[in-house]
Amino acid sequence: MSETEEWESPYMPDSEDSRSVAPFVATSDKAISFILRIANITAEDCIFDLGCGDGRLLIEAAKEKRARGVGIELKEELIVAAKEKAREEGVQELLTFSSGDLFEADLSCATVVFFALLPWSFHSVRLLLEPLLNKGVRIISYPYPLEKWAKFESKESFGNVYLYVKNAQTASERN
Repeated sequence: MSETEEWESPYMPDSEDSRSVAPFVATSDKAISFILRIANITAEDCIFDLGCGDGRLLIEAAKEKRARGVGIELKEELIVAAKEKAREEGVQELLTFSSGDLFEADLSCATVVFFALLPWSFHSVRLLLEPLLNKGVRIISYPYPLEKWAKFESKESFGNVYLYVKNAQTASERN
């Protein structure tokens, strides 16, 4: 796969989620595989997926890498689907899915934070992440880049997947 390949992530709001910062758009299996690789996910990681939808990224990380994960989603029906799929895949003990506001999440144990949010929410996301993230936390934004994040010394772009690392720990240094 090309390091600059982009995946489509069409967003067509409906009346129910037109004000949502994370409307559900399923991330493709190809994009998930790529994200897990560039973020160098391991069994030592605790991944937070803000606006996790049906939990597919966390479920795949748990299946492939035995990584722990926490998914936060407003829509209860998506939480139910995520929990059921995690059970089916035998990774429910590694994952927690909860219904709630991503802006109220306790990210203190996160090693990786993933989100596919709309750009208008990025100021609030920055306010959430900057004070809470520990040294070396990898942040993945898809499909939009975060702008003006001075505290992050390293930004790597792979098509429309954006990896940000605090304190300039690049993907090659983590390998």
